[in-house]
Amino acid sequence: METIVGRRGWHARFAFVAVAACLGVASCGQSLNDYLNETAGSETVDSIAAEGEEPVESTTTIPVPVEFIAFGDAADCRGRDAEVAALVDASEADILFVGDAAYPNGSAEDFANCFLPLYGDDLDRFHAVPGDNDYKTPGASEFFSVFGPAAGAAGAGWFAFETNGWQIIGMNSECDQVGGCDEGSPQYQWLQATLAAAPDACRLAFWQLPRFTSSANYQEINRLGPLYDLLYDARTDLLLVGNSHHYERFDRLGKDGSTDDRGIRNITVGTGGAPLTEFSPEPRAGSAVRNNNSHGFLQLSLLPNEYSWTFVGATEQSDLIDSGASSCVKSES
Repeated sequence: METIVGRRGWHARFAFVAVAACLGVASCGQSLNDYLNETAGSETVDSIAAEGEEPVESTTTIPVPVEFIAFGDAADCRGRDAEVAALVDASEADILFVGDAAYPNGSAEDFANCFLPLYGDDLDRFHAVPGDNDYKTPGASEFFSVFGPAAGAAGAGWFAFETNGWQIIGMNSECDQVGGCDEGSPQYQWLQATLAAAPDACRLAFWQLPRFTSSANYQEINRLGPLYDLLYDARTDLLLVGNSHHYERFDRLGKDGSTDDRGIRNITVGTGGAPLTEFSPEPRAGSAVRNNNSHGFLQLSLLPNEYSWTFVGATEQSDLIDSGASSCVKSES
């Protein structure tokens, strides 16, 4: 089951509107945060009692979402990075960062001048994967130094953790830097074992380079195919990417990029502050929403067996809202 609400419309800043048909936890028009504040944890309910009897209290557990925000292509000291950082600072959610933290070269100077003044106080919220610009400094050494364990092992850049019935998987799409992405590569073998260790989880994966894109500036990265195929076979729900400096959400896609009801929802969110880039005149098949006027981040709310998303714009120029919700692929089988 999935429901998509407002694809283009008013500028959205901090409110996430939950849709009853999507989440089953809030009435339409009610803020998700307000709802959670009212109902988080458990609820004590007085049962209906017969005349003359005392009502019996019972406790009903109400699932509470885990929230993340996601973006990449962030600090370059010349774009809209400060406005995005202010929006990020207003949130308390952990951050799934999809690469290219400090422009132009991911150097110690670039981090010191552009990234750390904006995000130095928020580093404990980051789960970060490296991008191609981070590797303009050999081995992405400054990237791994800044993010530490939040980026996986230095020189590798892949990691996974579990929360609220979800497996969250960060990966390194710079295949040439880590021994490839084919079946014999260390990352492929790690991913295969990681997926097998959580067979019943919903899954969210993120890396930098897009497997599929409508970008006019970047090509689809075929060498990521083996990793994507593993994710598909494990019924992964979401793949978040950056590199293309715009927002694009696809319908669920199969291994060959065709629409597939049991496929992966690919979302490009390279909207963290770097100057935005163009789309090709003809969108790629399966592309549902495209926007290159809006900096901001993707807000995600993860419940066991379901999830919701919304794009939150950071500037007055942001003219996109894209929100929706879906059950996990595994729960639809």
